[in-house]
Amino acid sequence: MTKIIKVYHISHGFYPSPGGVQNHVYNLTKELTKIGVNIKVFIPRREMSISQTPGIETNIQLVEVGIETRTTSLINKALSNYVSLADWLARAIIDWRNADIVHIHSPASPKYFTVLPGMTVSPQWLVKKINLLSRPIVATFHGLYADYNVKNIKFDKMSVEVANFFIGVDRTICRGLVKYYGVPPDKVFHIPNGVQRELLEIGKKRIRRVDVDTLSEIILVPRRIDRKNGNIFAVRAFALIAKEFPNARLVLTGFNSGDLEYQQEIINEIKRLKLESRVHLLPLIPTRKMINLYLISRVTVIPSIWEATSLAALESMALGVPVIASTTGGLPEIVDEEVGYLHKPMDVEALAKGMERALGDKNEYVKKVYRSVKRMEEYTWDKIALRTMEVYKRVLEYHVSRF
Repeated sequence: MTKIIKVYHISHGFYPSPGGVQNHVYNLTKELTKIGVNIKVFIPRREMSISQTPGIETNIQLVEVGIETRTTSLINKALSNYVSLADWLARAIIDWRNADIVHIHSPASPKYFTVLPGMTVSPQWLVKKINLLSRPIVATFHGLYADYNVKNIKFDKMSVEVANFFIGVDRTICRGLVKYYGVPPDKVFHIPNGVQRELLEIGKKRIRRVDVDTLSEIILVPRRIDRKNGNIFAVRAFALIAKEFPNARLVLTGFNSGDLEYQQEIINEIKRLKLESRVHLLPLIPTRKMINLYLISRVTVIPSIWEATSLAALESMALGVPVIASTTGGLPEIVDEEVGYLHKPMDVEALAKGMERALGDKNEYVKKVYRSVKRMEEYTWDKIALRTMEVYKRVLEYHVSRF
């Protein structure tokens, strides 16, 4: 009889909280349970418990750790940090030792705590340092601070120091782990983000009835408002094609979240370009509700300055909505000229050209619709789970051989 593998995932968030890592952990663990893996997910405590969250699979065991505080008092923040860190350490010592594999998601996994001025630690790093955890550790890197925010590079280093094997969601991350941190290449695996199979089925139905004469002219930017996401460049590019396509509309999601200063810059830019009636600003929208927004859009724009394999790009393509993407990080691994439109990061004119082609050349566009859906057949979460399972087997073989 095959032994059931127990894998404990540690993350800074989980569905329905918005974010790429949160959705990655949810969809991956859901599929892993279907192939017989015993899963627990440890996350920082939040307001909504698992029992209050609609749509969560009951076979995912979610463990909320620490205490949640919104106090502005430095003393209370410090106390809550110590209490939460103590709770994480207790979980590590008592619970994690029962796992066959501990799988952490980095950066920011599960949460970093300032324990002394200038000293920030993560629970799994501290546990490893004091030799209380003998379990093999896999770290999935959803990004590298070394690529876009070097002042936070210490957080990369913590996860590198604690892990035995590494997964990068794009090949740029995999190369960075070897180049920047000296991780042996045979310990690094490339496994991309995935897409829900149900989205792919919707996309397959859509392409059977796509009508070039009734296509909308909505350009969607489904990005959290953050400078690294390059949201403002979509506004500037849209300004260059707005007169040529008077019915076109630009829709940006993610407002009232993220970088508030950057949000105001975007609003000011919209006013400066006199696009108030053509650009629509929406709040952060839950993943399930985003489906309808994708389906009424002509094209999705991912204008990032830095990006891994964007879940938004994968979801859009699965639904049969081509993507205009910048050539950064893992985006060119999923989007190319066969299925979408590419431009260099921050190149407003090239981005505008992609918008112009998506709106103006309907025959080319329809071909990209079909090809986008076809490509996403290799990115479904069930296939990603099987690839992850192969890594787990390698990890366990390595761990057994050492003892």
